[in-house]
Amino acid sequence: MNIFDSLQWGFEVECCVKKDLFTKTKQLLKKSVKKIILTYDDSIEPDFNNETDEEDEKLEIVTPALPSNESFAVLNKVFDIMDGPCYTNESCGFHVNVSFLDREMFNYFVPHVFCINPLWPKLLKDFRREDNDFCNYNFRITTKSNWSEFIDGFNDGNFQDKESCINLDYYTGKGKTSRIEIRGMGNYNYEKKRKLIGYYL
Repeated sequence: MNIFDSLQWGFEVECCVKKDLFTKTKQLLKKSVKKIILTYDDSIEPDFNNETDEEDEKLEIVTPALPSNESFAVLNKVFDIMDGPCYTNESCGFHVNVSFLDREMFNYFVPHVFCINPLWPKLLKDFRREDNDFCNYNFRITTKSNWSEFIDGFNDGNFQDKESCINLDYYTGKGKTSRIEIRGMGNYNYEKKRKLIGYYL
């Protein structure tokens, strides 16, 4: 089994929905995706709709944790449904929750090394979220003393928060719900950047 086949994924898709299509869109999502959760996040800031003289609606679509191929099929279905009634702006994030199907694989996972992977600042740049306060790059190692500072901060739980690109708040070793949350993707029209999302995942 390769690493991709050993993982399961769940996605948090933040978006805005045109007010007159809000109910219909939610109904279609519930009908099309099993066990989907529809909620909202206060950080989402919809545009003002001049036609209705009101703000559009905020929506967060949470998909169930599924093996790789199934989860990406669900994500594509969600993105397809979003095309038209939904849009994304700089307030919208796309959060990826990833864990191992075999919990024993967490024995080989080194979280602090994962956090400082140079891939993450590149991801933030590609999605133009370097200055977003909800997905800061966790840490940049430059010197030996800097590394010690990182380890101390890691042990103190500094990376268990929702302001980091990599959030370890849900990481509990081999626990049943243990997972890593990647928070760096999002921004305007991120749902149309499927190839870019696929590159990082």
